[in-house]
Order: sequence, then C-alpha cells, then structure tokens
Amino acid sequence: MFAVSKQIAGGIGPLMWSVLLLLGARTEGATANPLPSVHALVEAAERGAVIELPAGTFELDRPLVIDKPLSLAGRGKDRTVLRSTAGQTGAMLIVRNVSGVHLARFTLDGAGNAHVSQGIVLSNGSGHRLEELCIRDIPGSGDFGPHGIYASANVTDSVFARLEIRNIGCDSEWGAGIRIGKGGRGNTIEDNDLSGFGRGGILTTHGSTDTRILRNSVREFGFAGPGLGIEVWGSGRRVVIEDNSVDHWISVDGQEDVAIRRNAITGAADPARIGSYVLELVNSQRVVMTDNVASGGNQIGISVSNRARKDLAYWARNRMAGCQTWGAQIQGEEGGAHRMYFYRNVFEQTRKSERSLYPGAAGHGFRFNGNAFEMVLHANRMVGNRGAGIQLGGPNLDRLTFIENVVQDNDGPAVAGAFRGDHLLWRADDVSGNQGGDNALTSKGFDERSLPDLAIRISADPKTGKPVTFQLEGFDPARFSEVLWDLDHGIPRTGRTVEHTYDCPGRHRIAAIAWTTDGQATLAEATLTLTD
Repeated sequence: MFAVSKQIAGGIGPLMWSVLLLLGARTEGATANPLPSVHALVEAAERGAVIELPAGTFELDRPLVIDKPLSLAGRGKDRTVLRSTAGQTGAMLIVRNVSGVHLARFTLDGAGNAHVSQGIVLSNGSGHRLEELCIRDIPGSGDFGPHGIYASANVTDSVFARLEIRNIGCDSEWGAGIRIGKGGRGNTIEDNDLSGFGRGGILTTHGSTDTRILRNSVREFGFAGPGLGIEVWGSGRRVVIEDNSVDHWISVDGQEDVAIRRNAITGAADPARIGSYVLELVNSQRVVMTDNVASGGNQIGISVSNRARKDLAYWARNRMAGCQTWGAQIQGEEGGAHRMYFYRNVFEQTRKSERSLYPGAAGHGFRFNGNAFEMVLHANRMVGNRGAGIQLGGPNLDRLTFIENVVQDNDGPAVAGAFRGDHLLWRADDVSGNQGGDNALTSKGFDERSLPDLAIRISADPKTGKPVTFQLEGFDPARFSEVLWDLDHGIPRTGRTVEHTYDCPGRHRIAAIAWTTDGQATLAEATLTLTD
C-alpha cells in the first residue's frame, strides 16, 4: 500500500524517513481504498518523516493532529485534497507542542461542513513552514472564528507563504484568513491570496511581535464584522506591513515601532460596499506610513483616534482619493495625538453624499477633531474636495504648523473653523480657487526663526548584509527633544545616530524628523544606494 525509505539528507545530520503514500485516496473514477488513512500515516511516522500524498481526495472524519516534526506534502493544491467529513466540532488540522512542521501543496476543504471550527490551528511551536496550501469553504461553528489559519498561542519564527484561503466564516463576525495570537513572535506572512471572510484577512493580536506582512492580496471581507484587511492589535511591537493590496482598512492599534509602506487600498469590487478606513492609527507610537495609495471605496482615508496617547508618526507621500467622508481625521481624544509629521501627502476628491458616514459634516480634505498637538503639515495637497481643504474642529488644538501646502479648488473654504490655541505657524501655503473662500491662518506664538538645517550623514561604502550607520548632523540636544527615522526598510528608529542592515541592493529614501522642545519639527532627507 505504501513504501518507506530511509535517507540521510546531504550525508550529514539526523536520519529522515520518507513515507510515500501510493494508494488510499479517492481518485476520479476509482473506488476509495480506506487504508492507510492520512491519520494512520501521521501517527506511525517517525520524527522528521516526509509524507508525500498523491493526487486524490482524502476524507478527514476528525482532526488530523501533528505533534512531531515532519513534512506533509501533496502533489499540488489542485490535485491533493483533504476534505472534511467530520460529525463533531473541531479543527481540520492541529499542530501542537512541536517545532519544525512543514505543510505544502494540498487543499484543506471544509466542504461547507458546519462542524469545522477552524482550518489549521497551531500552538506552542517554532520554525513551521506552511506554503502552497489552499484552505477553503469553512462556514464555522462555535463562538470564535473560524479562521483559515489560527496560530493561537506561542507560535514563533514561522512562515506562511503562497497560500490561497477563501470563504472562511463569511457569516461570522470573527471569520478571518490568518490570525496570529498571544505569544506570536518573528512570523512572516507573505505572497498569499485571501478572499471571503466575515471579519477580515490578516490579524495579529495580544502582543504578537516582530511580524512581517508582505505582498498579500486581501479581498471581499467584512460581511459580518468590521471589515479589516490587515489589523495588528494589542500591545505588539516591531511590525512591517509592505506591498499588500487590500479592499479596506489597514489598522495599527496598541503598537510600537511599525512601518506601513507601499500598500494599495483599492475599495471593494462591488461599489455598493464601502469600507470604514484606509489607514488607521490607534493608541500607537513610533509609526511610519509612506507611499500608500487609496483609490476610493472607503469612508475615511487616514484616521487617528482613541483614548490612549498617540505619538511620533511620519506620514509621507500617501494618496487618499475619493473618500466618502474625510481624506484624514485626527481625533486625539483623552490621550491626545502628538508629534505627527505629514509630508507630501495628497487628499483629493473627498465626497459628500447620503453614503457618507456623517453626510452633514463630510467632504473635508484634512480634518482635526480635537486634542491634537505638535502637528506639522508640510507640502501636502488638499485639492478638489467637496468640503473645506482643512477643517479645524473640536477642542484643544495647539502647536500646529502648516508650511508649503497646496489648498486649491475645494467646494468649501480653504480653512473651516477657528484656531483657538496659542501656537500656530502658517507659512508659504498656496491657497487659491476655493469656492468657499481663500482664507488663510495667521501665525502666532511660535518662535518663527528658521529651524537649524539638519543633514543625514551615511557611513562610507554601504553594502547589503553589513550594518549601515546614519547620523543626523546639526542636531542640538538643547533645541531638539526627539528624532524619528524612516530608513525605507524595517521598522522606524529613534535617536541622533542609528544603524541598520539591508538585505537587498538598491536605492532607499531616508528621512529623519527632529522635534523641537516647543513642538515644531524639521525634516532631513537623503538617498542611500546599496551594492552587494
């Protein structure tokens, strides 16, 4: 029925057992042979075994449990299918209390079975690789989930790559593609195609740290829950989210040291479905969000909100177009929003209609809604919006800086609302063509002397794989209180001098924002060219 061979990989290291299953699958036009089952193969396999499944359909009448290091691989996700026939509630596949499991090239088919509570559940393990799998058609049971993949606790240094996950819990407020839970660390989620979820696509929670979320496509979600394309939530640190394409909502909540770069937020294919946000920052510190593009289908472009302190953020070259309510809203609430630098962003064609979240107050390009301090808007464009270019709303706005912005061709005034704080700088802003009036603000309170020029010095002969040093020249510690760096790779950094190692050659745009003790800021930029 099956053959077992013993190999030594590369002539060194531990013995590896190769188990090649020849029969036992239900193939087209053939009668299924019930033995050996996948359960029996996994239970009988030695540590380090390689189990290769042929093309065909295998029935899983109960969870398949893997608690030893092994590889389970099929002949391709379109050819090898593990289908649920379970009559009791449970996950389809469980990996627990083990490290070094490899799953590849097969489909887990929930087949619409309401007894399936999750696709794959992992816990207490490290160094797993899940790749080229399809996980599909799990309506869900129980109160939490279902998820295509749920790393429920203490899963570290694992890779989830080139997966297809679809139709998971579409009627459940918690239905999602991939969730990394408590104790997650050092995991990579990359090059996956996710679609069809009640809640969202990729979620990390409860202190999951050092996560990389790269080049994923997340479509058609939020049918029963809030509709989060990618969410990192709950006391996490050191997260990089780059080059993804999602319908709606990349959310950073309760995090430190996060980079969000070059993502496309497209809106749903169905124009009747409007998402809540494009980029959301909640209760987080030391965040950079650069070169992200939104092209409609969402209520609010950039959203900063919630009760805890939100501090040190750099927003650069983002384009928020066609939002239904506001291009941006900064709502500091009790903890306030502090020390945020907006540079060369575009807020355009914000709409105002019955589909807006607040139809009577919609249409503004950039909106303050109270408790915002030490904000800098530098060289942004607020153009062609149905309301004002800039709205000053809510209490406690102070230490605001507007320099070299373009506020043009808005249906409302250039600036709506009155500034009641003590410190404001308005300089070299281009205001014209606004139907509600080309009004400008008047500077007051700040020392308007030019901030000192700062320059970035880069260590000589930078190469990939070796540390590169960046130093901010002209930095006066008596004048400046903090520096935030965007190195165009990895997480944000702080300090006058920082060091970083790059893994690929190429050009990188480097930025350092230095904040003064009185709430102003200055930006220094440089270009890094790396060679091998």
